[in-house]
Amino acid sequence: MCKFKNQKERTEERRKEYLRRAKATKEEREEYMQDVVKRIDNYNRRADNCRKWHTWLKTIDIALSASIPVLAVIPFRCESIQRLTIAIVGAVVAILTTLLELHKFRENRMNYRMAANKLARQRHRYLTRTTPYHDKDDEAAFKHFVENAENIINEEHSSWEGCIGSSSGTK
Repeated sequence: MCKFKNQKERTEERRKEYLRRAKATKEEREEYMQDVVKRIDNYNRRADNCRKWHTWLKTIDIALSASIPVLAVIPFRCESIQRLTIAIVGAVVAILTTLLELHKFRENRMNYRMAANKLARQRHRYLTRTTPYHDKDDEAAFKHFVENAENIINEEHSSWEGCIGSSSGTK
């Protein structure tokens, strides 16, 4: 749990650092925007990775689950080999199901995708100066953008911690 707290503290320190600067320079703004773009790409990459893992594990789980009744009716030369095969396939299905539940690939994918979409939407609104940034000067708009972006990042991080905490039974 210590690692998560340190990550949260680093994120909060970074957020405070940007907000402390009453007048962020153009370079600092560009650097922060590049950081946001990297985060969006990172969230999208993580979402794709979770989707791939979930799809593969679930496909194998379904295929093996469906094979158990077939294995039960197929005549084997030795009945003990048949029982052993069915038991092994059943154990693998149980392991796959547990892995899917433990790692929560589907939930994490949705959280990563939502965070990427929210960040991209805020970035687009800031760059086009649409609501809520339309009536603010550059400094106030940037400060508001940083607050919104960091809130999204912290929300995703808290959501991820919640998934990890609930899967290990220590929420």
